Amino acid sequence: MKFWQRGLSVIYESLALIIHYESASSDGNDNATAVMAAHQEKFRSKRSVALKRHYTPSFANVCGACVAANSPGLRIVYIDDHIPHRAMGAGFLRGNVVVTALPKMGHHVTGSSSTYPVVDDNRAALPLEVEMFDGCRFRQKLVDEY
Repeated sequence: MKFWQRGLSVIYESLALIIHYESASSDGNDNATAVMAAHQEKFRSKRSVALKRHYTPSFANVCGACVAANSPGLRIVYIDDHIPHRAMGAGFLRGNVVVTALPKMGHHVTGSSSTYPVVDDNRAALPLEVEMFDGCRFRQKLVDEY
């Protein structure tokens, strides 16, 4: 919230993995629950105006919520049989140029593969501002949610 308030960008990284150790910084779950409830109320109170522009917390809202609520750009899904690596040649060089240019124009872009699964080295093919989505393995989710 502070980044957005300062006009800075927040980038959603769909391939990020966070490991959370439940109640590791408190004296156990009972104490942690009370502390979290107090902090949630404080956050809601302080950020009530901004929170009205955001989706409610729900797994059903993840795809929509990954784009900043105040983003003026279009939401674009670029689908090709591979994530467009420049080194692959053919139309992939052109596809990479297009997908790389769109975020610079203020648009939220999701790069999706339709035939080959997204793998770790695909991340380096596109700027961090481009969300990666594995349309090969999760085709129905791509159709339903994007």
